[in-house]
Amino acid sequence: MQAVIRMFRDGPLTRRAPEMIRYGIGRCALGALLVASSERGIVSIMVRDTQSRLIRDLGMRFPKAKLVRDEARNQAIVAKVGRYVAAPFRPFKIFMTDGRSFGIATSDRLFILPSGLIVVEDDRQVVNLLPPEQVSGVETQSKP
Repeated sequence: MQAVIRMFRDGPLTRRAPEMIRYGIGRCALGALLVASSERGIVSIMVRDTQSRLIRDLGMRFPKAKLVRDEARNQAIVAKVGRYVAAPFRPFKIFMTDGRSFGIATSDRLFILPSGLIVVEDDRQVVNLLPPEQVSGVETQSKP
């Protein structure tokens, strides 16, 4: 195994083995899907027209890594990402510390401002401004 020599500003040269990236491939609503992960977690999610293009692009993105196809280890996460691509939004409810709750049925009824303030439009088209420090919980709901 070839080691990579790295120089850090605060220390001497160190040797480190190439990173190992395991990936799985599946299908989603947009085409072929690849989910790759390392020991640190997911490092890449790609959608392309063919599996061979996915593998080629993964190699180009991580040229020094050791790429290992591991369908068994990645099957569950590939399926989860595929489901998310097919239906990226799930309705949810925001609970406030004062006992109020706001149901969010579609993603176009929720905005988060750069200040962190949450803007919610309810079914009666009333706009509510929710300070994030007053949110006590969130609960996902099944689609109606």
